[in-house]
Parts: sequence; structure tokens; C-alpha cells
Amino acid sequence: MRLALRYRLVGPQGQPPGGERVDRALWIAQDRLTGGTVVLKCARMGTAAADELVAEGGRLASLAHPGLVQLADRFVDVEGLGALSGVAVVGFASRWVDGTPFDEAVRGLPVDRAMALFSKLLDVVDYLHRRGLLHLDLKPDNALVVDDEVVLLDLGSARSLDAGPGEAGGTLGHAAPEVLLGQAASVAADIYSLGRHALCPAHRPACVCGAGGHRASPGDLGRGGGAGACPGPPRIPAAGPSGRSDVGPPRV
Repeated sequence: MRLALRYRLVGPQGQPPGGERVDRALWIAQDRLTGGTVVLKCARMGTAAADELVAEGGRLASLAHPGLVQLADRFVDVEGLGALSGVAVVGFASRWVDGTPFDEAVRGLPVDRAMALFSKLLDVVDYLHRRGLLHLDLKPDNALVVDDEVVLLDLGSARSLDAGPGEAGGTLGHAAPEVLLGQAASVAADIYSLGRHALCPAHRPACVCGAGGHRASPGDLGRGGGAGACPGPPRIPAAGPSGRSDVGPPRV
């Protein structure tokens, strides 16, 4: 079935300004076949973006965990749709998750309830590790809370445990230094990011800047904190001529 017949676009359509060529797009759409809401990820056939989406869709198809976003469809279409109309596209649809980012969901909760949610996040990440995958983009927007359950999204940055060095990725402020620098990563990289979840402004007991002396406050880490607020994680130095940096063990 053609994409334009099955899906009705209802969300952002990713059209670049000035009519520039677009190779990749993401939409929220209604699935006319099932009546559900999905997130569509599409890429122009024959591009690097297409290869990435094929890989991401394949990962989702091979996984099954109640705390992981569900794959709804994988497709190839010669006519495309939306900003990619008239070109061959490849991609997949995943179930829309109407949840709250993890940091917002736990803000103000009693510690025992917050840790119960964090334990559920740990469980799905542990599942990925046992299946030989690193997520590598663990951040509050990718861990949504729905009715006291946690759903992990976005395997676009995921790598196999034995993948070695790759392209720089992750999200600044959440990803481990080796991920941001494109170096070989291990389970420790996801643990680093999970630590950033556990140390969110609502509950973390001390600073993450490594300098000491700062206490947690709602203004920390770029939320507008005043004097004495934690200035954030340490700056990541540039790689030297050898391709390595002077980044030491994460300081949390």
C-alpha cells in the first residue's frame, strides 16, 4: 500500500527553508489502516540517511520489550510523501508515545517513586545490553513516562557492543565523552548517561561539574540557576593529533 494512502500526516513535515533538497524527514501521522498514531521516519533511497533508517528499523524489528517503543511498519515506497513526495523512500513507522520526558515526570516526586521509575529505565537498557546493543543517546526526551511506565525511544544512535569507534553522536550534556568524540564505546557509556538521569535537578544530591561545593537546585544545568548553581559537566577537550583526547573517567 502506498504511504500516502495509508498515512495521513498530522505533525511536523520537515520541509527545509528555501526549497532545499531534503533527504530525511520525520512526521507524526495517523495510520488509516489501524486508526492509531505513529511516528514516520523516511529517507530518500540511496542516501546515507536511508541506510541509517534501514538499520534502525531492523534493530526495532529484532527487539521486544514492554519498555521499548514498538515498531508498527517498515516500508519502501517509490512515490514518497510530504516533503519527500515524488521520490523513492525507505523508512519505518513506530507507535506514537504520548508521554512525559523523564526529568519532568520525576520532578517533585518522592524519592521512592522516582527510583521506581528509574529502575524501569534500567531494566530496558539492561535488555538492550543483553541483546548486544548500546543505546548511546539516553536523555530525558528519549525516556518517556506513561502511566507509571517508562518507554525508551530512538535507536538511531545505537551500536553493537563490539562496533568499535564510530561517528560522533549522542547529545551534549547527556552522552559520555567517548560517544561525543566518536571513540569506541562500551556499556559504561550508557551507564554514564543513566547517571545523568539519576542526577536530574529534582533529586541529584550534589553537583556534576567535578568542582564540588554546589548543591542541586531547579536552576542547575542550564535551567537558569543563580549564584552557586552547578555550572554543568566538565568541558570536553578537543582531540589531539593522535585522534585521542585528554578526557579521563567521567566525574559524577
